[in-house]
Order: sequence, then structure tokens, then C-alpha cells
Amino acid sequence: MLGTVLVPLLLLTAVSVGITVERQQDLDDARDVARSMDELDTLLELRSAMFAERLAEEVSLPVRRPPDELLERTGFGTRIAQEPQSFVASTDAAFDAVPERVRPFAEADLDELRSRRPSSADSPELIASRGDQLHVLLESQ
Repeated sequence: MLGTVLVPLLLLTAVSVGITVERQQDLDDARDVARSMDELDTLLELRSAMFAERLAEEVSLPVRRPPDELLERTGFGTRIAQEPQSFVASTDAAFDAVPERVRPFAEADLDELRSRRPSSADSPELIASRGDQLHVLLESQ
């Protein structure tokens, strides 16, 4: 009689443990996905900040600068006119927010890219090629 009670109880326990282990694996997988999504979000923020910094540099060049009246119609343009260096700080903050293990490039790469800032003497083609290098840097990893 004891066997008729213990055998089903042991089977039920084995099934319950198996289900619990599967659910724990599902939970771990969900946490991994959430962490990956957070990392992707930080990478997208970095990409946006870098492109905004590049655009601010180009628009700040006299040959490429629209009239101030036009710039002041948008928050982005106002920021270019009033505080162009804020874009560098935004990129730095976005870079720092990316976990080191998923950074697509080193800080030295960013510094090297910045060392080639466009100047008013640069041709539009040279300015565009710098943008291509930014794209390569972001897409290489």
C-alpha cells in the first residue's frame, strides 16, 4: 500500500522538478535577451550621438552652414549655433554607457577619427570621405 502512494508521488516530484528546471532556463534566456536589448540600445545611442557630432561639425563649417535663422528653427540647429561642443560630450557619454565587452571600437579609434575633423579648407568630397570612415568604424564590428 505504501508503494501505491510513493510511486505516484515520486513520479509527480520528478515531473515537477523537470518543469521547474525548464522554467528556470526560460527565465535565464529571457534575462539574456533583456540584457542584449539593453546593450543594443546603448549601441544605437552611440551611433546616433556620433552621427549628430559629425553633422554638427559639418554644419559648423562656414561653407556648409545654413543661415542662423534656419538653424534656430530646430532644437538640433539651435544646439549647433549655441553649444557645438555639446555634441562631443554627448558622444563621450554614449560611448561610456556602452559596456566594454560589447564596444565596437576602442576609445583610441574615436580619438583618431576626431583628429581628422573637417576644416573650412576641405572639399565636400573630403568631408564626405570622413563620414564614410565613421560609417566603417561603426559597421566594422
